[in-house]
Order: sequence, then structure tokens, then C-alpha cells
Amino acid sequence: MERTKLLGSSFRCECGRTHIIPVKRFVVESGAINRVAEVIKREDLGTTAFLIADKTTYKVAGKVVRANLEAGGIKVEEYIFPDHPKASDETVARAREAYVESDFVISCGSGTITDIGKSVAHEKGVPLVAFATAPSMNGYASNIAALYRGGVKITEPITPAVAVIADVDILAAAPIEMIRAGLGDALAKPVCNADWKLSNIMRGVHFCGESFEIIRDLEKIYLTHADGIAERDPDAIAALMEALMYSGIAMVMAGSSSPASGGEHLISHTLDMRAGIVGRKADFHGTQVGVATLVTSKLYENVLQLDREQVKELLDQRGAVSPDSGLEKHIKSFFGPLADNVNAQFAIKQLDDTAWEAEREQIYGRWDDIRDAVKPFLMTSTALEEVMTAAGCKTSFDQLGIGADEFMQSVILARTIRPRYNILDLTWELGLLAEMTEES
Repeated sequence: MERTKLLGSSFRCECGRTHIIPVKRFVVESGAINRVAEVIKREDLGTTAFLIADKTTYKVAGKVVRANLEAGGIKVEEYIFPDHPKASDETVARAREAYVESDFVISCGSGTITDIGKSVAHEKGVPLVAFATAPSMNGYASNIAALYRGGVKITEPITPAVAVIADVDILAAAPIEMIRAGLGDALAKPVCNADWKLSNIMRGVHFCGESFEIIRDLEKIYLTHADGIAERDPDAIAALMEALMYSGIAMVMAGSSSPASGGEHLISHTLDMRAGIVGRKADFHGTQVGVATLVTSKLYENVLQLDREQVKELLDQRGAVSPDSGLEKHIKSFFGPLADNVNAQFAIKQLDDTAWEAEREQIYGRWDDIRDAVKPFLMTSTALEEVMTAAGCKTSFDQLGIGADEFMQSVILARTIRPRYNILDLTWELGLLAEMTEES
């Protein structure tokens, strides 16, 4: 289906599921901030609003959004975070406690504010309108919120925004590192879709080809605009924003973040968690995702060169004892106060010796299927790095301000923070994750 026709639709897909898209409208244009009340009225969302922003995004957009709503006859109550908040249960609770009963919630910000807005709207059972202030991430239209819970970065299912409004003039004026972060997030898509297909083969996770085609169709939009993104070209910024928004639609269709998030996102989440433990300021999520995507892309390139007999030899070397055995101590050492929560997540997919034996047989028995199935999704790491370099994105862990050992451990242990199977699991099970990461 043509992607513009997906908004507000419901249809039976070839994947066997009926997809319901509650997101009804995208507005991405110059001067869109002056159309907020118009969009609200067109979607018949009501006459009272609760606005959520932080002190920066309120200055950038929230104040004008409020004025536009009030000029359109919509009463506005607001909660403005005095600083840039962290998306956590605690900050959601602050916004929830400040909430004044309204017909809808409108968030004015980027990733954190949008996730807080989605959480509050979901809990209160009212629609959300997301006003985007930066093309920095793909969550504006998605059906998940990324939050810290007990110090661990989790994603939870949530009602997506009914409309996303983005003023290209505001997007283009966002900090350049936020714009580059959006590109880094978008560039993960070829690799994380390979992860999605891999989890379909190895774990029977539902895979929707239609969701993937949306992602694939969007690639040409941002891959050919890297120079323009670096130069804040309005057309390039609008193209990037469109790709990020429709990535959210792909997630809604899939019923999970799988079309837009794989092993590379787990690495980024792990770096975020470590930053809190060691007192380091984390980089932008999409910036970290971009660097991690280069790592996971190279993991795929290396592992797909193996033939079936080489895989058998590696699995034989691993032996009959599960490679997950004893990792709890490693997790404790690395994650410190967060270890218990991480181990609880890891326990969901941790293999005992019996399960490991079945896993070895499956990897070896289906190796040719695995290789043939994931190859069509991938872009080369060289092509990805060329795009990132052209846009001025960071491409290595040292540019993130992270030491080699910490980054290595983050890659190795990222697989433990979520039950989802991905390239980090496969290379770990083959005994190659550390070696291949070091080579990349």
C-alpha cells in the first residue's frame, strides 16, 4: 500500500494480520506551527488541551503552539519541566500528577518529551498530538515509549499519537547533533530488519513484509540527502523527518519496535545505562545508534561469510555447556546496581544446557536459510559509513567519549538487557562476538 494511504487505515495484510493505524495525520511543512489548532479541529479532538514541554522546547515552540491553540478557541493547561528531563517513571509521574483533565495531550519536544507525553496520554485515555522540535528519532508516531524503570532502559507498548506536526523551519534550526542523531537512527533500519528476520527464523517472531517495505521504500529518501542534512537544507530535513515518522508507522503495523530497532539499539540503551552508573553524560540516542549500526553491520558481513561446516566447527568448539552459563557474574560486575533488573530480563532468553543443545542444532541445520534470508535486508558498512561521514555524524566509539574496553563490554552484554534475538546473540553463540567487535 502507498505509505500516505496508511494513515488512519485498517486492512488485512499478506502477513496474516489485520493492521490498524491510529495515526491519522502527518503535517511536515514550513510554518506548520501556525496550523496546530487547524489540525486539532480537523481531527475533532476537542476544545481543551494539556501541553507538555521542557523549558527549552517551550521557548522554541511550546509558547507559540499554546498561543495558536488559544487563538483557535482551545483552552490550554500546561506542565513545563524546568530542565531537560530524563524519560523515566519518575518524570512521567511528575507530569501525570500535574495533569489537568483535558480532551487531548500535546507534547512539544523531541524524544524524551514525546515519550512522556505518550505515557501520560495513554494512562489518561486521551489522544496525543506530537509537535516535533527536532528530527532526532523515530518515536513520534510509534506505539512504544522508551523509559527508564529501576535504572534500566525499557520499552513499553503505548497508544501512538493521533497526529504528528513538524515545522520544517524549527526542525532545520535544531542543534546539528540532534539532526545527525536522527540520521543515525534512520540508518539502523537495514540492519535491524535483518535482525527482525533473524528472530523470525530463530525464535518464530512474527515478521511483516509490508512493514519492511515501508522502511525499504524510505531508504532512498534519506540516503541521498546526507550532504543536505549536514547543511540544514529544508528539503533534506523534511525527507529525514518523513522517514522517521513512517518508521513509527512500520512499528505500529508490526506491533513492536522490530522494524526500527535491533541489536544496535540495545547497544545504545546499554551505553545510556552505563552513563548513569559511571556518571558520564550520554550522547544522543541516535548518535550512539549510528555508531552501533556500523558495528552490527560488520558483524553480519563477517558472520555471513561462514559456510555451514565452519559454523559446525565453531559450535563444536563451544561445547555442550551453555555459553550463557556464568554470565550473571559478568552482568553484576558491569551493571552494578542495575544488575538484578538486567538479570531478570536476561533470564527470559537465557539458555540452559538442554536449550543450548537445541539451539546448536537449529543454527547448524538452518544456516543456509539464515544466510539467504537476511542478506537482502543489509547495506554494507562501507555504504552506511559514507553516508554518516557526508553528514558529519560520529562513526566510532572514541568519538562518543567511551573507552575501548567499556565499549567492548557494552556490545557483549547489550544482548542481556532484552529478550529479543539478534545478531549479537548469534555471534555470541558462535563464540565470535568479542573477536569480531574488536576487528570492527
